[in-house]
Amino acid sequence: MFTFIIISNIVDISSNVNLAFSSFGSPKEEDGGRLIVESINGMQDGWIAFQPIGDAQYDYEKDELYEIKKVIKNPSFYLIEGRDGIENFSNEFIKNFNCQGEVLIDNDHGKISDLMTIKNYIELGKDWLHLKS
Repeated sequence: MFTFIIISNIVDISSNVNLAFSSFGSPKEEDGGRLIVESINGMQDGWIAFQPIGDAQYDYEKDELYEIKKVIKNPSFYLIEGRDGIENFSNEFIKNFNCQGEVLIDNDHGKISDLMTIKNYIELGKDWLHLKS
């Protein structure tokens, strides 16, 4: 299972996420604006979900939030979670995700990087989901 946070200066990135998800199949919308895509063979072979989270800034230490706000003045937070299986949903999502404005990715293991850095890690074959700061 994986979890990471997209931090953006854009209030609603759901259309960007929907576009990135479309390479996996047709996203289904659930309650609360959550989008989910399952592997063609079902959830046992992998899935990925997106959900806006309004109060995520309270989960960050003061110094982390300060560093985030140096890059993104008014950050919005979005949870991405899933399970890689036959398809590597986490890497493929990042490779297909494009967004205007500033975007940071928090891998939920202490590493917060800009989107292009994460894309470069993927191209280099690095396991960005488990990198520590």
